Amino acid sequence: WERAYSPEFYEQLPQNWQRRNFLFGSAKTATALALAPLLAQLSACKRQGAPQVDLQQHPWPTFAAVQEVLFPADGNGPSAKDIQATQYLQLVLQTPGFDAEERKFILEGVAWLDQYAQEQNKKAFLTLNIPQRDAVLRAISDSGAGERWLSTLLNYVLEALLCDPVYGGNPQGIGW
Repeated sequence: WERAYSPEFYEQLPQNWQRRNFLFGSAKTATALALAPLLAQLSACKRQGAPQVDLQQHPWPTFAAVQEVLFPADGNGPSAKDIQATQYLQLVLQTPGFDAEERKFILEGVAWLDQYAQEQNKKAFLTLNIPQRDAVLRAISDSGAGERWLSTLLNYVLEALLCDPVYGGNPQGIGW
């Protein structure tokens, strides 16, 4: 050990080898420090299991119906259902630390949507056919809050399309 720590030992090494080892060691350390919180979270998820997702309970069928209008199956790529956009949205809303006001806004949007559908069609949004659903969504997009709500939902659909499958959307990378 004495030889390895002696100044003569380091003087014998090529100068670029010393610098390369220092940079490589620094990069390894920085990477380990940056990934530590993520690895701890993934480890906790594995121990606890993935959160349970029940898409049959209100309001999730309505979210699924809205997402299918926003991102339908058209033969050119996956639909909102194919990329598990509703499941992804539910998991995101259950994430600890998720913005409480945004969660409330997203969830209350279903009640507003159903109320509007009742006023216009005398039916709940889920009981409408696709053209009626599309008309209701187009009508609510004319208001600022409605446009913001639909934009928020579409944002999460696109996240589900492009995210790593480990996050609950984009199964088997079909969105890639």
